[in-house]
Amino acid sequence: EFRRVLFRSNSYPTLMRERAGKATKVRELVFSSELMGLHVGKTRAVYTEFLPDKRYLFKDYSDLVLLDLASGMKKRLTSHERLYNPSLNEQETKIIATEFKEDQTWAIAEFDLSGKRLQSFALPDSKIAEVRYIDNDSAVALLSNKIGQKSIVIVDLREKKIVKTMVAPSRNLLNALYVDKNKNLLFEAQYKGHNEIFRINPDGIARCTATKLGAYTPSSDGVNLYYSNMDTYGSTIQSTPLSSCEKFDSAQLVDFKYLGNTPSDNYNSFPLQAFPEQDSLFTKNAEHYQPKPYGDFDTQLLRSEEHTSELQ
Repeated sequence: EFRRVLFRSNSYPTLMRERAGKATKVRELVFSSELMGLHVGKTRAVYTEFLPDKRYLFKDYSDLVLLDLASGMKKRLTSHERLYNPSLNEQETKIIATEFKEDQTWAIAEFDLSGKRLQSFALPDSKIAEVRYIDNDSAVALLSNKIGQKSIVIVDLREKKIVKTMVAPSRNLLNALYVDKNKNLLFEAQYKGHNEIFRINPDGIARCTATKLGAYTPSSDGVNLYYSNMDTYGSTIQSTPLSSCEKFDSAQLVDFKYLGNTPSDNYNSFPLQAFPEQDSLFTKNAEHYQPKPYGDFDTQLLRSEEHTSELQ
């Protein structure tokens, strides 16, 4: 019933309600799809708003905003947090999101609808890019490891650990997780040089699109897949039955097998090169690099005085 429309003219991104072929505006959003996440439930939506520091101290924040779909009213739930890609559970009682912490690590964070933090935990040696509820006790997460390889895993929210890997780590640009009411897991991945939509359910993995340029931002009502289809005229909203998704070997998404044969994938047809030392390079000479806190107003002021003294 709900869909998001990003206008390309002088309008803000706007959440629209479409019913019986008629679209009405719910609310304009301070929103950028590149920086923020939006999840629409039955009666509410949750997204993040980017906020710069008031004193321009090289800090910025990304806070949770809850939107009532009936009234269009919004409520900011957090303050001075760095939260990304939020989503609601099925009952719309909790929010899950990725969190970037002060120690420069990533975590999975849960909040109630008042903004109270319920829990926050990291996964060892992983950066958590996206996370979505499967049910109240488990979630699917998109991870990056130390050398930048992406994978899709199932996380036990009570035990706070990975219990299953659905897509093995690779250089494939996995993106845009979505879980529908029937527990179908949808995501974007590269295949033969194109960005396609894939589904994972108890029957295994399946490919749901076959595009000329790319398919993006999957969602589903449990029966049909909805996505943005890129063609030579731009992007259009397309749909296809989930029953039409074709069984697929997940090994084709890893180890560079997802690449096509066009110049975009390998202009010079160079042979693939392995870099086995990448993992060790991550910690090599670590003693020479120490994290430093962001500057604040006082230290910047003292630096300015010191520089002024030197110039005099």
